Amino acid sequence: MARMIPTQPDSFCSSYGERQIFIALRDGLPDEYTVFHSVRWNIQPSSNTVRSGEADFTIFHPRMGILVIEAKSGGISFENGSWVQERLDTHEKHQMQDPMEQANRSKFTFMDLIKNALPKGEYCWIASAVWFSSIAHVPDQLPPNYHRDIVLTSESIKSPAAAIEKAYSYYGSARRTRLTEVGSHRIIRVLSPAFQAIPGISAQMAEQNHLFYRLTTEQNSLLDYLDEQDNAAIQGGAGTGKTMLAIEKARRLSQNGKVLFLCFNKFLRLFLEENYATENVAYHNLHSLMIEMTKSDYLPEDEDIEKFLTEYREYGWDFNHIIIDEGQDFSANHMAALSTIANETNACFYVFYDKNQTVHQKELPAWLIMAECRLVLRKNCRNTLSIATTSGSPLSVKPYVWDNAVQGVKPRFYVVKNTAGMVKKLQKLIESYTSSGVSLNQITILSPTSVEKSSLRETTHVGKWRLSDNREKDSILFTTAMKFKGLESDVVLFIDIAPEMFRDNLRQNRFYVGCSRAKHYLDFVSALDKQQINDMGTILAGKNLTDGILYVSDLLQVDITFE
Repeated sequence: MARMIPTQPDSFCSSYGERQIFIALRDGLPDEYTVFHSVRWNIQPSSNTVRSGEADFTIFHPRMGILVIEAKSGGISFENGSWVQERLDTHEKHQMQDPMEQANRSKFTFMDLIKNALPKGEYCWIASAVWFSSIAHVPDQLPPNYHRDIVLTSESIKSPAAAIEKAYSYYGSARRTRLTEVGSHRIIRVLSPAFQAIPGISAQMAEQNHLFYRLTTEQNSLLDYLDEQDNAAIQGGAGTGKTMLAIEKARRLSQNGKVLFLCFNKFLRLFLEENYATENVAYHNLHSLMIEMTKSDYLPEDEDIEKFLTEYREYGWDFNHIIIDEGQDFSANHMAALSTIANETNACFYVFYDKNQTVHQKELPAWLIMAECRLVLRKNCRNTLSIATTSGSPLSVKPYVWDNAVQGVKPRFYVVKNTAGMVKKLQKLIESYTSSGVSLNQITILSPTSVEKSSLRETTHVGKWRLSDNREKDSILFTTAMKFKGLESDVVLFIDIAPEMFRDNLRQNRFYVGCSRAKHYLDFVSALDKQQINDMGTILAGKNLTDGILYVSDLLQVDITFE
């Protein structure tokens, strides 16, 4: 079987004949042949002219040289010096250029390119031929620049090797070709050069963001369905666009009333206020809502909030609709009270949640389980496939993705000896990202534990960068996975991953939450001793981590590097 370049063309430009020839050459020529399909070229003979062209098929054999073939299908006729081609489907006729001359233009171009590339003393004969794939026999009368041996037909498709060898023999190509393995390799590189232009990190993120935005927009079709539902619980995994859909639903509802948008996380509330504030949408968590409406000067307890929700009318409640994000973190009593308020005020009531992000309590609020209308968002619109797979691996959560999902760069796991080694590794990673155009506010360091228990609890700087508990222009945000829940970061550096965090569901959920905050890049940095390393390998991969792989799935490998 011949080597085909490309292996399988994306398109044959609707040419059935070219498809037939491609398959015939691929399956009918021996291994020593290399066949190039649709080699396009562009040259500049002088400063004022540019010539371009295309060779339909270019066949290379190390001992016989190159055969450039122009392929034509349909009816072919030659009269009064003019070539005419007739389509078989519509019988339309049109004039065309001399096929042999088309092949010759490519032939002479390749001569110049290959001559300059070959080692001294080597040469390769290059000749032309035509292939009329719809014609059964070679016409008796041919133009002077044609010969029967270099005109291939539909019969040649049945025995391509014999037809190609006859064309080579006509030219005596074997006598005119002298190539070593080096020369043969250079010819292939001339006709099919190989290069790898690595995209910059910032360019990769920009392109992936465009796709993520488009996928999230496609999810908006769910909102059209919600127009017919006044109450609904919408479940979705990390990255499925729950918050963005909740924001869009709030915007739509705000056109005919005031909307209360509740979330659990303080960071998320501040982010929403800063980026999505509108006149008729109020972003709160239950604490800030109660403080604002009751004019309290203390942080309320759960019992205080329950009492406030029971007496809501006394405080001038004027919301027409309620939307809740992070619904899995609300207590059953608070959720039930908010549902009651919605019923009593004829408000729309929508709750968005993720059953795998229950990090504050063991069970979901009863209302989510009993809701009459329950919808599911399945497809991830935020994370790369590699990150989504890594996030769900300890929970056996397999990501649902779009057909054109972004594969992304697979996460890496760095094992260091101590906190000093962690800081040094974090510094190298941040330097790598920032030197590639990533800004500091696109990078977040997360820990699955509390800041007070984290390895960085006494660290104020990583290299020249200050750590901050708020996202600031000149610092790196360092916080916990739980506090950062509902938010996202282009780059997440996840620290303090240890075996004990995979021993129960709540702690596994923290891993899931932290990893899924990363949109484009995810790196793990942990200080582990030998026993912890072995335990981690057993938990996640069933093998010792010194084997070099942290976790393996059908879609992903997470490499491990020992620092």
